[in-house]
Amino acid sequence: MISPWPAANGARPDPSEAAARRRWAVRSLDLAAVRLSTRPPRLPVDTRVLGTPPGEALLTAGVNAGPLVPGSRGLGTTSASLLGSTSARTAAVADFPLTLVRPPESHPGEPAPDGPVLLTLDAGHGHNSLAAAVRRPPRVRRAGRLLTEVLTPWRQKIPEVRVEEVCLEDVPACAVPTAGGHAALVALGHRVASGDTPRLGAVAHAAVRRATSPVLSVPYG
Repeated sequence: MISPWPAANGARPDPSEAAARRRWAVRSLDLAAVRLSTRPPRLPVDTRVLGTPPGEALLTAGVNAGPLVPGSRGLGTTSASLLGSTSARTAAVADFPLTLVRPPESHPGEPAPDGPVLLTLDAGHGHNSLAAAVRRPPRVRRAGRLLTEVLTPWRQKIPEVRVEEVCLEDVPACAVPTAGGHAALVALGHRVASGDTPRLGAVAHAAVRRATSPVLSVPYG
């Protein structure tokens, strides 16, 4: 667990304020570590306070994490504040996997810890034939056959994992959060964003906003 303590806006507090912020960061990490250490599976927790801006700290830490889980404390008024502006920006530009977890108070539902893992496949990335099939009737039947072809090598590689195929004829940003309503985890891909105001893609953004379960986002492209 890490906590970057300099201000995200680059402001430089006076020494006494900086010391108080660092003490707050240390205390917050210590309390979180105690809570996690008493819950199953009771894994060891290492904590560090990093003296770098939050965005830089998260991107640096994420390189060696598997995956990074950014905080969900957002204080803004936009939809991105469900994650917090720093975490949302990090999620958009990260070239490593990260898990996005909404704060419990932001949604009425509860994740299903014993539920399935929902793996979503982007029909438009890496599977041109699948994308073409989705655009032509009968779309669902053809997409289903191609989905089977995509998953067959993984079934052979990990036969002990039961896989159920479902093709949904709907807008992805609507279908994924709905399908993930009873999942323990929603796994999807995201394009690594660029530019001055990088943002999460529509599907990942919708999943974070509406899914009650954690969202594992894996970069591609």
